[in-house]
Amino acid sequence: MSLVVKFLILSPLIGVLLVPLKKINRKGFFSLLLLIPILNVCLLLKSGIDVSPIAVGRYFLFSLDKYSYLFCLLMNVCWVVTIVYSIDFVRYNFQNKASVFYRYFSIVIAAVTATGLSENLFTLFFFYLLTVPLIYPLIKIRESEESRAAAKSYLRYMFLPAIFIAMPALLYINKWLVPFQEISIKDVTQSDTLASFLLACLIVGFSKNCVAPFFSWLPKTSVAPAPVSGLVHSVGAVHTGTFAILKIIVYLYGYEYMSVLSGDFWKAGWIIYLCGYTALYSAIKAYLTSDLKKRFSYSTVGQLSYVITAGLIGSQLAVLGAVLHIVSHSIAKMTLFYVAGTFNSVYGTVDAREIAKLIPHMRWIAVVVGVCGLSIAGFPLLAGFYSKDIMLLEEFDRHYYAAAGFLVVGSLLNFFYIFPILKAAFVGKKQEDFLVKAIPFGMLAALIISSVLIICLSICMPNLAEVLDSMDP
Repeated sequence: MSLVVKFLILSPLIGVLLVPLKKINRKGFFSLLLLIPILNVCLLLKSGIDVSPIAVGRYFLFSLDKYSYLFCLLMNVCWVVTIVYSIDFVRYNFQNKASVFYRYFSIVIAAVTATGLSENLFTLFFFYLLTVPLIYPLIKIRESEESRAAAKSYLRYMFLPAIFIAMPALLYINKWLVPFQEISIKDVTQSDTLASFLLACLIVGFSKNCVAPFFSWLPKTSVAPAPVSGLVHSVGAVHTGTFAILKIIVYLYGYEYMSVLSGDFWKAGWIIYLCGYTALYSAIKAYLTSDLKKRFSYSTVGQLSYVITAGLIGSQLAVLGAVLHIVSHSIAKMTLFYVAGTFNSVYGTVDAREIAKLIPHMRWIAVVVGVCGLSIAGFPLLAGFYSKDIMLLEEFDRHYYAAAGFLVVGSLLNFFYIFPILKAAFVGKKQEDFLVKAIPFGMLAALIISSVLIICLSICMPNLAEVLDSMDP
């Protein structure tokens, strides 16, 4: 198992070594690059979970518990789709910087994987911080004034909360090198108020969670290329924060104690309202903006808050729903970013009003948007409905009615900003003499693959829930 974990972390770096091959043999480069995540998926499926800590050096601990396992599996599946999409995407965008893009992209995936596999607070915080400067060049790769400003804003919103809010809390906890499964907040303090305060510092300080007030960085970084928004910002970077918080809730606090704290507004219950405010505000902002990439970024902010809220409920079933929603949201949101990137590459626009005029000529794209967007909104029979249903029912059963209300209202708003695109596609009139441009094969294939993934996930979600529930936490 130790070799599997090390390979999962180091294998993306092989992509750095392959970059020179791109100029010599483009097909060979992409074939070998695709082989890495495919091999990782096969290794994960064969190995299964293992909660035993794996030491690398003196301080770094990793494990393949069910959270790390699912995160790595999700990351590598989405990486396959991203490589397929990027084959043609780079032809339209920064072709002269393609080598730089793939180098940094591979390094970021390695660091994100290490974060997801972390088994102690030191490893988690080290790689969490390490990913920040590595993602910076990908955000500003177009070197426009907007992208440089977004990249600088990203650095501020990542480093300052982590250093000045999360790190003091971690220093106080002082369990840096202890495996997650051997730590308890009650060994640190018997005060419910202090334990709640430390939890709030970690949730807000790990600002990749996008909880207010540190969420505006994500919409600003929508200027980044679609593969960065799709894989790094919708799957890798943001969900390292949510998985970190879920691990802290499950292992450091435990379900029972978490439920006690969140059941009292003046202890941890107020954090649920903070997450609810974040979700509703971001949903309204998504509805009001016409920039599709910003719209999808604001939507991501809200979905992260739903996941954290479910964790705060303090029940195994609520956390299960949160984990399932991470999976369904990641794949669907990645696909939506790739739809926006396709319109931007081929037609030069991400404006919803302009796309409403184009989409009647490409109704198959509207189907993709419908499947993924409605899944995120929690439309019945789609993957997102199943995960949101678990969270919603558990919130009702445990009398967290405000949390349930935030989830319902936010999901309705999600539907309202997807519906106009679908309406324009199937009710809107086609323009006369409109020249439909061909969608490049790589982009087309990626959209089809990810849509199939969402449909398969919608069918298999109950089975996935049963498998996860049967695994030891």
